[in-house]
Amino acid sequence: MNHIKRVSNNMTRSSMESKDLEHFRQEISAATDSILRLAKRRQDLATRVAQIKSSQGLPIEDLMVEGRLKEHVSEYTQKIGLDKKLALEIIQVLLDASKTVQRKKIFEDRILSFLDSNKLQTISILGAGRMGGWFAGYFKRLGRKVILFDRRISFAKKRAKELGCEFANDIHTLAEESDLVLVAIPISKTSDEIRRLQDALTRKGQENRCKVIIEISSIKTKLLRPSFISKVPIISIHPLFGESARYYANNTIAVIISRESKKNRLSLDFTKHLFPQFQVLGLRAEAHDKQMALMLSLPHILALAFGNVAARESSFISDKRIVSPSYTTMKQFAAKTLSEDSDVYYEIQSINKFTPLVLQQLEVSIETLRKYLEHGERHKFKKFFDATGRKIRTM
Repeated sequence: MNHIKRVSNNMTRSSMESKDLEHFRQEISAATDSILRLAKRRQDLATRVAQIKSSQGLPIEDLMVEGRLKEHVSEYTQKIGLDKKLALEIIQVLLDASKTVQRKKIFEDRILSFLDSNKLQTISILGAGRMGGWFAGYFKRLGRKVILFDRRISFAKKRAKELGCEFANDIHTLAEESDLVLVAIPISKTSDEIRRLQDALTRKGQENRCKVIIEISSIKTKLLRPSFISKVPIISIHPLFGESARYYANNTIAVIISRESKKNRLSLDFTKHLFPQFQVLGLRAEAHDKQMALMLSLPHILALAFGNVAARESSFISDKRIVSPSYTTMKQFAAKTLSEDSDVYYEIQSINKFTPLVLQQLEVSIETLRKYLEHGERHKFKKFFDATGRKIRTM
Protein backbone atom coordinates (compact mmCIF):
# COMPACT_ATOMS: atom_id res chain seq x y z
CA MET A 1 0.00 0.00 0.00
CA ASN A 2 2.82 2.42 0.88
CA HIS A 3 4.48 1.56 -2.44
CA ILE A 4 1.28 2.46 -4.33
CA LYS A 5 1.04 5.77 -2.42
CA ARG A 6 4.66 6.66 -3.29
CA VAL A 7 4.06 5.91 -6.96
CA SER A 8 0.90 8.04 -6.88
CA ASN A 9 2.79 10.95 -5.24
CA ASN A 10 5.57 10.72 -7.82
CA MET A 11 3.06 10.80 -10.67
CA THR A 12 1.32 13.83 -9.13
CA ARG A 13 4.66 15.64 -8.71
CA SER A 14 5.67 14.77 -12.28
CA SER A 15 2.36 16.09 -13.62
CA MET A 16 2.76 19.36 -11.70
CA GLU A 17 6.34 19.76 -12.95
CA SER A 18 5.17 19.19 -16.53
CA LYS A 19 2.56 21.94 -16.12
CA ASP A 20 5.23 24.25 -14.64
CA LEU A 21 7.58 23.46 -17.52
CA GLU A 22 4.90 24.27 -20.10
CA HIS A 23 4.06 27.49 -18.23
CA PHE A 24 7.69 28.64 -18.22
CA ARG A 25 8.08 27.76 -21.89
CA GLN A 26 5.09 29.95 -22.70
CA GLU A 27 6.63 32.74 -20.61
CA ILE A 28 9.92 32.39 -22.51
CA SER A 29 8.05 32.47 -25.83
CA ALA A 30 6.21 35.64 -24.78
CA ALA A 31 9.48 37.24 -23.62
CA THR A 32 11.08 36.35 -26.97
CA ASP A 33 8.18 37.97 -28.84
CA SER A 34 8.65 41.11 -26.73
CA ILE A 35 12.38 41.19 -27.54
CA LEU A 36 11.64 40.88 -31.27
CA ARG A 37 9.01 43.64 -31.14
CA LEU A 38 11.50 45.91 -29.37
CA ALA A 39 14.18 45.01 -31.95
CA LYS A 40 11.74 46.02 -34.70
CA ARG A 41 10.99 49.26 -32.83
CA ARG A 42 14.73 49.92 -32.57
CA GLN A 43 15.17 49.38 -36.32
CA ASP A 44 12.30 51.79 -37.05
CA LEU A 45 13.94 54.40 -34.83
CA ALA A 46 17.29 53.82 -36.57
CA THR A 47 15.60 54.55 -39.91
CA ARG A 48 14.31 57.88 -38.57
CA VAL A 49 17.80 58.66 -37.24
CA ALA A 50 19.15 57.96 -40.75
CA GLN A 51 16.83 60.64 -42.20
CA ILE A 52 18.19 63.23 -39.77
CA LYS A 53 21.80 62.17 -40.38
CA SER A 54 21.27 62.43 -44.13
CA SER A 55 19.73 65.92 -43.93
CA GLN A 56 22.56 67.15 -41.68
CA GLY A 57 25.38 65.40 -43.56
CA LEU A 58 26.35 63.31 -40.53
CA PRO A 59 28.20 59.97 -40.83
CA ILE A 60 26.33 56.72 -40.24
CA GLU A 61 28.90 55.46 -37.76
CA ASP A 62 29.60 57.47 -34.59
CA LEU A 63 32.04 55.55 -32.39
CA MET A 64 31.70 58.01 -29.50
CA VAL A 65 27.94 57.46 -29.34
CA GLU A 66 28.45 53.69 -29.59
CA GLY A 67 31.03 53.82 -26.80
CA ARG A 68 28.66 55.70 -24.50
CA LEU A 69 25.88 53.23 -25.24
CA LYS A 70 28.12 50.27 -24.40
CA GLU A 71 29.16 51.94 -21.14
CA HIS A 72 25.50 52.41 -20.26
CA VAL A 73 24.75 48.78 -21.13
CA SER A 74 27.64 47.58 -18.95
CA GLU A 75 26.33 49.59 -15.98
CA TYR A 76 22.73 48.57 -16.56
CA THR A 77 23.56 44.86 -16.68
CA GLN A 78 24.99 45.11 -13.15
CA LYS A 79 21.73 46.66 -11.89
CA ILE A 80 19.49 43.97 -13.40
CA GLY A 81 21.86 41.02 -12.87
CA LEU A 82 22.43 40.17 -16.54
CA ASP A 83 25.71 38.74 -17.82
CA LYS A 84 27.73 41.67 -19.19
CA LYS A 85 29.34 39.66 -22.02
CA LEU A 86 25.93 38.48 -23.25
CA ALA A 87 24.56 42.03 -23.12
CA LEU A 88 27.48 43.48 -25.10
CA GLU A 89 27.19 40.73 -27.72
CA ILE A 90 23.49 41.54 -28.14
CA ILE A 91 24.09 45.29 -28.37
CA GLN A 92 26.79 44.76 -31.04
CA VAL A 93 24.35 42.77 -33.17
CA LEU A 94 21.77 45.53 -32.75
CA LEU A 95 24.30 48.26 -33.60
CA ASP A 96 25.39 46.45 -36.78
CA ALA A 97 21.75 45.91 -37.79
CA SER A 98 20.96 49.60 -37.15
CA LYS A 99 23.85 50.75 -39.33
CA THR A 100 22.73 48.39 -42.10
CA VAL A 101 19.18 49.74 -42.10
CA GLN A 102 20.53 53.31 -41.99
CA ARG A 103 22.73 52.66 -45.03
CA LYS A 104 19.71 51.34 -46.90
CA LYS A 105 17.64 54.38 -46.01
CA ILE A 106 20.37 56.86 -46.93
CA PHE A 107 21.80 55.23 -50.05
CA GLU A 108 18.98 53.36 -51.81
CA ASP A 109 17.43 56.49 -53.33
CA ARG A 110 20.86 57.65 -54.50
CA ILE A 111 21.49 54.33 -56.25
CA LEU A 112 18.08 54.44 -57.94
CA SER A 113 18.70 58.02 -59.09
CA PHE A 114 22.08 57.02 -60.57
CA LEU A 115 20.60 54.01 -62.37
CA ASP A 116 17.70 56.04 -63.79
CA SER A 117 19.76 59.06 -64.84
CA ASN A 118 22.19 56.80 -66.71
CA LYS A 119 19.35 54.74 -68.23
CA LEU A 120 20.58 51.54 -66.59
CA GLN A 121 17.27 49.68 -66.68
CA THR A 122 18.35 46.21 -67.80
CA ILE A 123 21.23 44.54 -65.98
CA SER A 124 22.59 41.28 -67.34
CA ILE A 125 24.57 38.84 -65.25
CA LEU A 126 26.94 36.56 -67.11
CA GLY A 127 27.40 33.65 -64.69
CA ALA A 128 24.72 31.99 -62.58
CA GLY A 129 26.97 30.98 -59.68
CA ARG A 130 26.95 32.25 -56.11
CA MET A 131 28.24 35.77 -56.70
CA GLY A 132 26.27 36.08 -59.93
CA GLY A 133 23.21 35.29 -57.81
CA TRP A 134 24.19 37.93 -55.25
CA PHE A 135 24.40 40.69 -57.87
CA ALA A 136 21.21 39.48 -59.57
CA GLY A 137 19.40 39.82 -56.25
CA TYR A 138 20.94 43.25 -55.61
CA PHE A 139 19.75 44.76 -58.89
CA LYS A 140 16.42 42.93 -58.78
CA ARG A 141 15.65 44.61 -55.42
CA LEU A 142 16.44 47.95 -57.05
CA GLY A 143 13.61 47.39 -59.51
CA ARG A 144 15.81 46.57 -62.50
CA LYS A 145 15.08 44.02 -65.16
CA VAL A 146 17.73 41.34 -64.62
CA ILE A 147 18.76 38.83 -67.31
CA LEU A 148 20.83 35.79 -66.39
CA PHE A 149 23.08 33.91 -68.81
CA ASP A 150 25.33 30.92 -68.22
CA ARG A 151 26.67 28.30 -70.59
CA ARG A 152 25.30 25.68 -68.18
CA ILE A 153 21.85 26.19 -69.68
CA SER A 154 19.69 23.98 -67.43
CA PHE A 155 21.45 25.28 -64.30
CA ALA A 156 21.02 28.89 -65.44
CA LYS A 157 17.30 28.40 -66.15
CA LYS A 158 16.82 26.96 -62.68
CA ARG A 159 18.75 29.83 -61.06
CA ALA A 160 16.83 32.44 -63.06
CA LYS A 161 13.56 30.97 -61.80
CA GLU A 162 14.82 30.92 -58.20
CA LEU A 163 15.97 34.54 -58.40
CA GLY A 164 12.95 35.84 -60.30
CA CYS A 165 15.10 36.88 -63.27
CA GLU A 166 14.77 36.46 -67.00
CA PHE A 167 16.94 33.99 -68.86
CA ALA A 168 18.94 34.54 -72.07
CA ASN A 169 19.51 31.55 -74.34
CA ASP A 170 22.68 32.95 -75.84
CA ILE A 171 25.19 35.75 -75.40
CA HIS A 172 23.88 37.67 -78.45
CA THR A 173 20.38 37.96 -76.93
CA LEU A 174 21.95 39.16 -73.71
CA ALA A 175 24.09 41.72 -75.58
CA GLU A 176 21.11 43.16 -77.46
CA GLU A 177 19.09 43.91 -74.32
CA SER A 178 21.72 44.97 -71.80
CA ASP A 179 22.44 48.43 -70.42
CA LEU A 180 25.10 46.99 -68.12
CA VAL A 181 26.70 43.53 -68.04
CA LEU A 182 28.31 42.04 -64.96
CA VAL A 183 30.64 39.07 -65.52
CA ALA A 184 30.81 36.60 -62.63
CA ILE A 185 32.39 33.42 -63.99
CA PRO A 186 35.54 31.37 -63.22
CA ILE A 187 38.80 33.36 -63.51
CA SER A 188 40.22 31.13 -66.25
CA LYS A 189 37.20 31.76 -68.51
CA THR A 190 36.75 35.49 -67.91
CA SER A 191 39.04 36.92 -70.64
CA ASP A 192 37.64 34.74 -73.44
CA GLU A 193 34.05 35.30 -72.37
CA ILE A 194 34.54 39.09 -72.25
CA ARG A 195 36.00 38.98 -75.78
CA ARG A 196 32.94 37.07 -77.00
CA LEU A 197 30.71 39.53 -75.18
CA GLN A 198 32.54 42.52 -76.71
CA ASP A 199 32.11 41.01 -80.19
CA ALA A 200 28.40 40.46 -79.55
CA LEU A 201 27.97 44.02 -78.28
CA THR A 202 29.71 45.59 -81.28
CA ARG A 203 28.25 43.49 -84.10
CA LYS A 204 27.76 45.34 -87.37
CA GLY A 205 24.27 46.77 -87.76
CA GLN A 206 23.46 46.45 -84.06
CA GLU A 207 22.90 49.43 -81.82
CA ASN A 208 24.92 49.00 -78.64
CA ARG A 209 22.99 49.86 -75.47
CA CYS A 210 25.61 48.61 -73.04
CA LYS A 211 27.47 51.41 -71.25
CA VAL A 212 29.87 49.32 -69.17
CA ILE A 213 31.03 45.78 -68.50
CA ILE A 214 31.93 44.98 -64.90
CA GLU A 215 34.00 41.91 -64.14
CA ILE A 216 34.51 40.59 -60.60
CA SER A 217 37.33 38.01 -60.75
CA SER A 218 39.53 37.45 -57.69
CA ILE A 219 42.86 37.60 -59.59
CA LYS A 220 43.66 40.45 -61.98
CA THR A 221 47.16 40.52 -63.52
CA LYS A 222 46.62 37.77 -66.12
CA LEU A 223 43.19 39.08 -67.04
CA LEU A 224 44.19 42.73 -67.49
CA ARG A 225 47.22 42.31 -69.72
CA PRO A 226 48.09 45.21 -72.08
CA SER A 227 47.18 43.06 -75.09
CA PHE A 228 43.56 42.93 -73.93
CA ILE A 229 41.65 45.37 -76.16
CA SER A 230 38.37 46.74 -74.81
CA LYS A 231 35.67 47.95 -77.21
CA VAL A 232 33.14 48.63 -74.45
CA PRO A 233 34.54 50.12 -71.20
CA ILE A 234 35.45 47.46 -68.64
CA ILE A 235 35.50 48.09 -64.91
CA SER A 236 37.40 45.46 -62.96
CA ILE A 237 36.33 45.07 -59.35
CA HIS A 238 36.82 42.54 -56.58
CA PRO A 239 33.95 42.32 -54.08
CA LEU A 240 35.64 41.41 -50.79
CA PHE A 241 32.61 39.59 -49.46
CA GLY A 242 30.68 36.42 -50.18
CA GLU A 243 27.21 35.42 -51.27
CA SER A 244 25.82 35.68 -47.72
CA ALA A 245 26.70 39.39 -47.39
CA ARG A 246 23.80 41.75 -46.76
CA TYR A 247 23.26 44.37 -49.46
CA TYR A 248 23.73 47.35 -47.14
CA ALA A 249 26.25 45.96 -44.65
CA ASN A 250 29.73 47.42 -44.18
CA ASN A 251 31.38 45.70 -47.16
CA THR A 252 34.43 46.59 -49.27
CA ILE A 253 35.00 46.56 -53.03
CA ALA A 254 38.47 46.86 -54.57
CA VAL A 255 38.53 48.65 -57.94
CA ILE A 256 41.49 47.97 -60.22
CA ILE A 257 43.13 51.16 -61.46
CA SER A 258 45.77 51.75 -64.14
CA ARG A 259 48.04 54.56 -65.33
CA GLU A 260 45.15 56.08 -67.32
CA SER A 261 43.65 58.75 -65.05
CA LYS A 262 40.51 59.17 -67.20
CA LYS A 263 39.76 55.45 -67.05
CA ASN A 264 40.44 55.42 -63.30
CA ARG A 265 37.93 58.21 -62.73
CA LEU A 266 35.29 56.28 -64.69
CA SER A 267 35.99 53.05 -62.77
CA LEU A 268 36.01 54.62 -59.31
CA ASP A 269 33.13 57.07 -59.86
CA PHE A 270 30.87 54.49 -61.50
CA THR A 271 31.51 51.90 -58.77
CA LYS A 272 31.01 54.42 -55.96
CA HIS A 273 27.68 55.50 -57.45
CA LEU A 274 26.56 51.92 -57.98
CA PHE A 275 27.58 50.84 -54.47
CA PRO A 276 27.73 54.03 -52.35
CA GLN A 277 26.99 52.05 -49.18
CA PHE A 278 30.28 50.15 -49.50
CA GLN A 279 33.88 51.19 -49.02
CA VAL A 280 35.31 51.47 -52.56
CA LEU A 281 39.12 51.49 -52.82
CA GLY A 282 41.41 51.75 -55.85
CA LEU A 283 44.34 49.38 -56.29
CA ARG A 284 46.75 48.45 -59.10
CA ALA A 285 46.34 44.90 -60.47
CA GLU A 286 49.75 43.68 -59.30
CA ALA A 287 49.34 45.20 -55.83
CA HIS A 288 45.90 43.60 -55.62
CA ASP A 289 47.19 40.13 -56.47
CA LYS A 290 50.05 40.43 -53.99
CA GLN A 291 47.58 41.30 -51.27
CA MET A 292 45.25 38.47 -52.26
CA ALA A 293 48.13 35.97 -52.04
CA LEU A 294 48.37 36.89 -48.36
CA MET A 295 44.67 37.42 -47.67
CA LEU A 296 43.13 34.62 -49.74
CA SER A 297 45.78 32.07 -50.72
CA LEU A 298 47.48 31.80 -47.32
CA PRO A 299 44.26 31.32 -45.29
CA HIS A 300 42.89 28.89 -47.88
CA ILE A 301 46.06 26.77 -47.90
CA LEU A 302 46.22 26.76 -44.09
CA ALA A 303 42.56 25.67 -43.90
CA LEU A 304 43.08 22.87 -46.43
CA ALA A 305 46.28 21.68 -44.74
CA PHE A 306 44.70 21.77 -41.28
CA GLY A 307 41.63 19.88 -42.50
CA ASN A 308 43.78 17.28 -44.25
CA VAL A 309 46.03 16.65 -41.23
CA ALA A 310 43.08 16.55 -38.82
CA ALA A 311 41.28 14.04 -41.05
CA ARG A 312 44.35 11.82 -41.51
CA GLU A 313 45.19 11.85 -37.80
CA SER A 314 41.62 11.57 -36.52
CA SER A 315 42.66 8.51 -34.47
CA PHE A 316 44.41 10.97 -32.11
CA ILE A 317 40.94 12.01 -30.87
CA SER A 318 39.71 9.44 -28.38
CA ASP A 319 36.80 11.55 -27.05
CA LYS A 320 35.09 14.03 -29.40
CA ARG A 321 33.53 15.83 -26.45
CA ILE A 322 36.96 17.13 -25.43
CA VAL A 323 37.83 20.07 -27.69
CA SER A 324 39.76 23.32 -27.41
CA PRO A 325 38.54 26.74 -28.66
CA SER A 326 41.45 27.06 -31.12
CA TYR A 327 40.79 23.59 -32.58
CA THR A 328 37.08 24.35 -32.90
CA THR A 329 37.78 27.67 -34.66
CA MET A 330 40.21 26.08 -37.12
CA LYS A 331 37.92 23.13 -37.76
CA GLN A 332 35.00 25.45 -38.54
CA PHE A 333 37.17 27.52 -40.89
CA ALA A 334 38.43 24.36 -42.64
CA ALA A 335 34.87 23.02 -42.96
CA LYS A 336 33.67 26.32 -44.44
CA THR A 337 36.55 26.35 -46.94
CA LEU A 338 35.95 22.72 -47.91
CA SER A 339 32.25 23.41 -48.51
CA GLU A 340 33.14 25.73 -51.40
CA ASP A 341 33.75 24.90 -55.07
CA SER A 342 37.16 23.20 -55.40
CA ASP A 343 37.63 24.52 -58.97
CA VAL A 344 37.16 28.12 -57.78
CA TYR A 345 39.64 27.64 -54.95
CA TYR A 346 42.15 25.94 -57.24
CA GLU A 347 42.04 28.89 -59.65
CA ILE A 348 42.39 31.50 -56.90
CA GLN A 349 45.61 29.85 -55.74
CA SER A 350 47.06 28.61 -59.05
CA ILE A 351 46.45 31.68 -61.24
CA ASN A 352 47.91 34.13 -58.72
CA LYS A 353 51.61 34.39 -59.55
CA PHE A 354 52.40 35.49 -55.99
CA THR A 355 50.97 32.37 -54.31
CA PRO A 356 54.21 30.33 -54.65
CA LEU A 357 56.14 33.05 -52.80
CA VAL A 358 53.68 33.00 -49.90
CA LEU A 359 53.81 29.19 -49.78
CA GLN A 360 57.61 29.30 -49.69
CA GLN A 361 57.46 31.66 -46.72
CA LEU A 362 54.95 29.38 -45.01
CA GLU A 363 57.32 26.44 -45.47
CA VAL A 364 60.18 28.50 -43.99
CA SER A 365 58.11 29.35 -40.92
CA ILE A 366 56.97 25.75 -40.37
CA GLU A 367 60.52 24.42 -40.79
CA THR A 368 61.89 27.06 -38.38
CA LEU A 369 59.32 26.16 -35.72
CA ARG A 370 59.88 22.44 -36.22
CA LYS A 371 63.63 22.91 -35.69
CA TYR A 372 63.16 25.00 -32.53
CA LEU A 373 60.79 22.44 -31.03
CA GLU A 374 62.79 19.35 -31.97
CA HIS A 375 66.04 20.83 -30.63
CA GLY A 376 64.50 22.25 -27.47
CA GLU A 377 65.45 25.84 -28.36
CA ARG A 378 63.05 27.62 -26.01
CA HIS A 379 64.86 30.96 -26.25
CA LYS A 380 64.70 31.02 -30.07
CA PHE A 381 61.05 29.94 -30.00
CA LYS A 382 60.24 32.82 -27.62
CA LYS A 383 62.14 35.27 -29.80
CA PHE A 384 60.19 34.07 -32.87
CA PHE A 385 56.92 34.23 -30.88
CA ASP A 386 57.50 37.74 -29.52
CA ALA A 387 58.84 39.23 -32.77
CA THR A 388 55.90 37.84 -34.78
CA GLY A 389 53.45 39.14 -32.17
CA ARG A 390 54.87 42.65 -32.37
CA LYS A 391 54.69 42.70 -36.16
CA ILE A 392 51.20 41.24 -36.43
CA ARG A 393 49.81 43.81 -33.99
CA THR A 394 51.01 46.66 -36.22
CA MET A 395 49.49 45.26 -39.45
